[in-house]
Amino acid sequence: MKTCIKALLSYALATVSGLCLVGGVTILSRR
Repeated sequence: MKTCIKALLSYALATVSGLCLVGGVTILSRR
């Protein structure tokens, strides 16, 4: 059970960091 939660957490973290990266690149390229 704990491994499942850990996997979900790492997946969510990767998704959030990916979105932040895309957002940052979009904002930078718009300038």
